[in-house]
Amino acid sequence: DATLQQTYKLMLPRKSYDKNIIYDPSRVGPPINMSLGESNLSTYMSGETENKYGVMNDVREMAARLNIPEVIVDLANHLFMQVCQIKCMRGNNMCCIGTACLYLACREHGVPRTLKELCAVSDMSSKQIGRYYRQIGELLKRKPDNAAYIARKTMQMGLVCGRGAIALIAASIYMATKICESDKRSQKEIVAIAGVADATLRQTYKLMCPRAKHILPPQYRASKSALFICPK
Repeated sequence: DATLQQTYKLMLPRKSYDKNIIYDPSRVGPPINMSLGESNLSTYMSGETENKYGVMNDVREMAARLNIPEVIVDLANHLFMQVCQIKCMRGNNMCCIGTACLYLACREHGVPRTLKELCAVSDMSSKQIGRYYRQIGELLKRKPDNAAYIARKTMQMGLVCGRGAIALIAASIYMATKICESDKRSQKEIVAIAGVADATLRQTYKLMCPRAKHILPPQYRASKSALFICPK
């Protein structure tokens, strides 16, 4: 349904050269250029697209100066492109939006940077960044996500090396639904959205279950870890 599709899309990773990111052998060809959107296969670049491309380059440069990992830059630019599609945000300062998206991506990955630090590498004031940060967070409804937490911890612990990133996302969503009584999902529902085979999801999920106590969000470790002793 719409909620499950939105969760999957928000977790979908972008091409990254960060050594900590799982390699997905199913992906071939050059990296996706998010700045070009649907015009990625065309040599024509509109003025608006060129402006977006410039902001995303600025975000990458700010991140480099603050030693922010590539995976966070990818998320920031993904958020930026999402915000650009929202009508009520059109006409706003794109540079402020890009900076706020970087700030939001840092917080979501647990690698916080202060507003003061971002001000030092941009032409924005802390008041501007803070205002756009709150507005974007509300528009995109970016709240702590159990599935994203599980996927991040799984990657950090190297539990599913060799598995594709999409398989990890699907397995993380499935595990997250098991700890939330109000949002139960079947494997069939999840594989239909993620586009992975049932067997792939089950195999990845079973690799994660023995370490459930370490990869579940802290508030669930004591009460829900037992659910994954004998995975089904």
